[in-house]
Amino acid sequence: MLDHAHPHGDAGGSRGSMPFTRLLSAALLLACASACVSPERPPAPSGTDRPKAPGANTVCGSWLDELASDALAPRLTEARAWARAGDFEGALDVLDEAAEELPAEPALNAARAEVLTAMGFPRAAELELERALVLAPDDGRLWMRLALVQSRLGLATKAEEAMQRARVLAKR
Repeated sequence: MLDHAHPHGDAGGSRGSMPFTRLLSAALLLACASACVSPERPPAPSGTDRPKAPGANTVCGSWLDELASDALAPRLTEARAWARAGDFEGALDVLDEAAEELPAEPALNAARAEVLTAMGFPRAAELELERALVLAPDDGRLWMRLALVQSRLGLATKAEEAMQRARVLAKR
């Protein structure tokens, strides 16, 4: 007799591997989606194309404009339009293309972190913010965002350390 796996983990009650399985599935889905993206993207949506997704107004916030280079600013505007339309994958596509041309942009990593957070990938967002902080270690806004993401992940000690760093930088 064939033993079929339970679709939500081990049917025997052991669910320790379920978060890893979900993360792996999400990573594979993102990898497949990235591989299937058409090289020609349609124009960025206007505000009337789709209803806004929850949290879409905060994605790629205007605070990033201060951190971004002049070369990145138009890409942030385009990513913001996709995110506000609720198409977070479209926003990530724009930011991924920008990363190929502008690899050392902390605002780019921060924007990716905001999109990934809105998509429900806080661990990936944390990694993006850590990359941004390598490039801009004295930016208190990045430390604050990192603290928020780490708090969502349940990393209380790390979140408090990041928050403390943001406070110190804010006093300068």
